[in-house]
Amino acid sequence: MPFNDNSCGTLAMERTLLATLCQSGQDDPLRSQILQLLRLYNWQSGDHRAVYDALARWRAEPAAIRSGIIAQLTRIGFPDIDVEPYFEPAANLPAAMEWLRERIARDPRKTSCSDSPANGIHRNG
Repeated sequence: MPFNDNSCGTLAMERTLLATLCQSGQDDPLRSQILQLLRLYNWQSGDHRAVYDALARWRAEPAAIRSGIIAQLTRIGFPDIDVEPYFEPAANLPAAMEWLRERIARDPRKTSCSDSPANGIHRNG
């Protein structure tokens, strides 16, 4: 089933995937699967990309994520992100996973996660 690519729908799907990462343990196979797929995804929200970047390089359990995510985001230059939505129950994860797979399958070259100015994240060297 194709998913609508409107901005609200896209942001909701991104948020659902990130909420799942924030709330799943390190040994959860679903967490590993989501992290692997999101490496290929071109984020529509710069804030979501920053949260993903913080989570992808940080091995922690949900309680540590909840208490430390703001510090992690501050360390990578994003101190003002509201993290509360990532700790609300993830809505319709199966649909979000299908949506992500569909987005990546369209054209992996166009959805690859790059640090280009087009994705809203600018980094130094």
